[in-house]
Amino acid sequence: MTRTSERHAVQQSIFARQKRINSKTRPIVETGQATELRFMTWNVLAQSRTADSFPLAPLESLEARSRGERLLVEILRHEPDVLCLQEVDASGSLSQSYFEESLGRTGYVLAASAVKRHGSDGCCIFVRRHLKDIVRSSSSACLADTKQVGVVLHLQDDNGINIVVGTTHLKAKPGFEGIRERQARHLREFMLQSAPETAALVLCGDFNAERKEPAMVQMELDGWKSAYEECCDTEPYSTWKIRKTGEVKRCIDYVWLMSVDQTRVWVDSCLLPPSEDQVQSERFPSWQFPSDHINLVVDLTFYSL
Repeated sequence: MTRTSERHAVQQSIFARQKRINSKTRPIVETGQATELRFMTWNVLAQSRTADSFPLAPLESLEARSRGERLLVEILRHEPDVLCLQEVDASGSLSQSYFEESLGRTGYVLAASAVKRHGSDGCCIFVRRHLKDIVRSSSSACLADTKQVGVVLHLQDDNGINIVVGTTHLKAKPGFEGIRERQARHLREFMLQSAPETAALVLCGDFNAERKEPAMVQMELDGWKSAYEECCDTEPYSTWKIRKTGEVKRCIDYVWLMSVDQTRVWVDSCLLPPSEDQVQSERFPSWQFPSDHINLVVDLTFYSL
């Protein structure tokens, strides 16, 4: 088998991921009175952060052109209606312009974006072109007087259901738990201020915080629910990498949900990460997967009481 065919085989094998269907009793909603949307959130790994960061990753697998192609393949494989990306380079081969042009050819439009203050990357929200007409507004904010940003999008469908979508990438590394808690609180408040009196809120991204960290504990205390916990009763891992400092496997990416007043959101299904026996010894990124984070995919139903 040639090197090219080996890469192709590996790339194909990793995509055999399982979908978990919510086993709880689904609410009864009249036909035509609900909106079903698929959401994907993904830290795509800024190209500017690949150099010398992953000692076991084959160097060719980190090249921008190869990674860009594989990122697009994975996005289009799942065909999300709403796509939230983090660590999108401000310039270069895998910049916002790259995704806007490449996804634009496949039926997506850029609906909202922001670059970190004095930073090299940022966050974007894309929607499928047929949803463009239900976009009502977009906004962004620097969180808690830091350089990290939150991007917010307001959708209103033909049934009058309001959906407010937010995405972010919070401060990384141990020792910044307090900053992450303030950033998450700021974004929650910003989203609620952006929301109509009745709405469903979807907040997703890379929070750089495990479930037991104060920033995530406070999310639940404030009435937010994790889509994966609602569907799977647990949070599967979302990143698995080997750096010079060692191996890390944990969950720091989430899809958080909140219902405001008469609008409700139900989790129909979620996409599970690859099983351990599918993952090669270098973990992620690799020829198997183009980022050090797993893309989260959830199918949601929005309805009004």
